[in-house]
Amino acid sequence: MKTRLLPLIAALVWAQVQFASAQVNPPGDGGGGGGTPSGPIPTAPRGSQIDLVIQHIGTLRLELFDQDKPVTTRNFINYIFNGGYSNSFIHRSLTNFVVQGGSLQLITFSGGSQAIAPVPEEAAVTNELTVSRVLSNLRGTIALAHYDGETNNGTCHWFINLADNAWLDAADTNHAYTVFGRVVSGLELLDKMNPGTNASTVTMLDMGGYLTELPVRQGATAANVTYNDLLTTTYRIVQLEMGVRIAPQPDGSRNLSWQSVSNFVNTVEYATSILGPWQTLHTTNGNGATQTVNDAATGAQRFYRATYH
Repeated sequence: MKTRLLPLIAALVWAQVQFASAQVNPPGDGGGGGGTPSGPIPTAPRGSQIDLVIQHIGTLRLELFDQDKPVTTRNFINYIFNGGYSNSFIHRSLTNFVVQGGSLQLITFSGGSQAIAPVPEEAAVTNELTVSRVLSNLRGTIALAHYDGETNNGTCHWFINLADNAWLDAADTNHAYTVFGRVVSGLELLDKMNPGTNASTVTMLDMGGYLTELPVRQGATAANVTYNDLLTTTYRIVQLEMGVRIAPQPDGSRNLSWQSVSNFVNTVEYATSILGPWQTLHTTNGNGATQTVNDAATGAQRFYRATYH
């Protein structure tokens, strides 16, 4: 039997949720103010890749900008690794603006009943809007949400832009939303979550509290909506970038070491430019320990990265 998502059940957790759910708000009359100069979304270097599987919608492949926004991307990856996003769902969608997730999750009790609760927040990260290039909040980019007036308080909350929202780049305390990745596959699926448009395949419900713009499976109503109607999310790691420690040797070669990841193929790559192209130097099966490889090339400047897949 499907469990009903009743307003009463949702109301039981609002006392917690209201302190744990950051929202990205559209501009009021007059727009959102002037934005800072914003750079184009980079086509290189290739970064970590995450498949975001959204129930009733499909799979979005995300490419993360590990090198431009290292703290923000690592924060996002940590929530995936530690299970923080387990059973989370898309809780908000606004027409031609954003679709938002990472804030709320379903919890199942020992008796099988379910309820909604906030995703447990870890330590906030420093805002990286102006670190490296300022990457604009364009359609298909993913950015870190934060509380109004507290730009250095980003945690688990993220949003994907349904349209070009460059005004979110403004370096002030109510904006400064750091773009840390983009959709590289499944971009057309965003239209399914864009309410009020011809391509939309979701129904919008007002369940009160922070669920006033809740997207659910098409056809559900406030009277009969169940947890199975929610756009629940699953995160699958396709490839991760990892840091490489470089130890120059007396003969001019370099010893490269990295923390390998078990049960994945670990690849060390090099390039003569930070933008690539990247070439494979060494491939091995990860065992969870620190591994080392020597790059015998001497004299040339090289950049390194380690990935696994």
